[in-house]
Amino acid sequence: MEEQSTINKVEERLDRALARQDWIDVLPHHSLMNGVAGISARWLKEQELDMLVHYCWTQNATSDILSKLHTCSDGLLTWGQRIHARFMNAIKQCKARLEELS
Repeated sequence: MEEQSTINKVEERLDRALARQDWIDVLPHHSLMNGVAGISARWLKEQELDMLVHYCWTQNATSDILSKLHTCSDGLLTWGQRIHARFMNAIKQCKARLEELS
């Protein structure tokens, strides 16, 4: 049963986790848990996604990690809106075609 539920998922695991000492001090009983994220492998296959993340991450080499994450977040949001619009247009065209055939 376990095998069937993950057959279409891409699973990755982080080898390491980072935390600053001030965070460790605030959360002394912290722990790291690996879990399964519910993401479709389809999104990982979009052609431009790898290039987009690489571009956003390396856009400013001197940025700190939070700035890089913010830049990636903004880029992915814009990309997602564009992909959504493309899907909605394809659905609209399919519905129009179905109407023609009815």
